[in-house]
Formats: sequence, C-alpha cells, structure tokens
Amino acid sequence: MENQAITDLPRKRCHSDKKKAPVFQDHCEVLKKVRDIIVKRTDEVDKLLTSQNGNERRSLLNEMKKMEAVLKLLRDGGKAGESENTAASDEALIGDRDVREVLIDSLKNTTSPSPVGVKRMGDVDCKPFYEAMKRASKKEDSLRVALNMCQLWTECVKDPQWRPFKVIVIKGKSVEVIDHGDMKLKALKKEMGEEVQNAVSKALTEMNEYDPIGRSMIPELWNFKKGRKASLKEVIAFLLNQSEQKKRARLLP
Repeated sequence: MENQAITDLPRKRCHSDKKKAPVFQDHCEVLKKVRDIIVKRTDEVDKLLTSQNGNERRSLLNEMKKMEAVLKLLRDGGKAGESENTAASDEALIGDRDVREVLIDSLKNTTSPSPVGVKRMGDVDCKPFYEAMKRASKKEDSLRVALNMCQLWTECVKDPQWRPFKVIVIKGKSVEVIDHGDMKLKALKKEMGEEVQNAVSKALTEMNEYDPIGRSMIPELWNFKKGRKASLKEVIAFLLNQSEQKKRARLLP
C-alpha cells in the first residue's frame, strides 16, 4: 500500500495543484477535436500554397504531408507502421499548442498504472526517498518523512537561485550538465544516498530543459511504462483503447 502511494504521488500532486479544467469523458471526442484542429490547419496551408513558391512552397508541402500522415494515423486507430513520416508528424503535431492542450486536458487525471498520461517535468520522484527512509528510520514513519523530504527538495528544484550546473563542450557545442560537485547535491548524496541524488539531478535536468528561467513545472505527455515522452501514435492508441473498454463495460449486464 505504501509503495503504491509513493508511486502515485507525483501524478496525484500534479492533479491537485492545477486549476480545474474540463475533462473529456469520451476519448473519441478528444480524438475528434484533434482531427478537427489538423483539418483546419491543413485547409490553412492549402490556401497558402497558391500564393507561395520556391522554398516556402516546399516547406508548406512538407507540412501538409506530415498532417496527412497524422490524419491517416487517426483513421488507422494509432496502428500505422513506424516511418520517417510518422515520426516527423509526431514531432510536429504533438508540439502543436492546440493539440497538446486537448491531449493534456484529456489525460491529466489518469493515475497509475496507466501507461500513458501527463508528467510534470521537474517533479522529483519520491520513491528513492522512501527507500532511503525505510533503511534509516522506523518503517511506520518512513512514508511520512519521505514525502516531507521529497516536497522539500521539489521546492529546491523550483528555486531559480539554485543553479547546480556546469558547462561542458560536446562535439563543439556548449551544453549545461549537472555539477555533482555542488555542495547541496554532495550533502544530499552523503545523507540519503546516490539514488536520491540522482532523482533530484534528473528533476533539475528536466527543469533546466523546460523552464530554466521561471522554474515552473511544465506538463508533458508521457509514456510512464517506457520512461520517456509519449508519441502521438501512443497517445492515440491509448485513447482509442480506453474508449473501447468503456464501450464494452456499458454492454455488460
């Protein structure tokens, strides 16, 4: 039970501290909204094609091709084969503000063990804190103490004044990486272990990627099973599967 509470915590916290927004109960309706957005964008691009030439026209044709691939993906129920076109359209449409808003609204209330949902980038994983506290304190106190410690370090990650990063050069490009020589991180590792330090470092890396200035936690469509961003194909397949399950449940006596 305690393990489940720790596993669910980041997503539960994500839901509780956001302003309430409409939740789409019918996943097919969500996909219809996505399709409508893409169709509208396709019409806009089609109109622009008549007045463009050269590089601009080629760019618009490429965009049109990507959107047509996504429409095919929707028609096929998220079961289209992997291709360069599908991957490109994934990147283009999953990053579209209107599409993201619809998908995040529809998925933000999913809870474990849902394989696809919404992750707050920069949220600290509390499970390593729980494991560390089980080793260091009485079992009945470990969950409470772990949650308190995790919340404390989440606030540290959100603090713009704390920047435990250093710049290194990779293939001629300057890149910011975690500075494990930072005094706070070194103290954390000494007190609670490497796994806890890694959890905080991972949250810091995400925060630095998504909002390095404001340090707010940006919602991201996430594949929890694989521990990475969810592809458009995965989100569509998940929503359709959920819709089918609801239909079957309604047919049961």
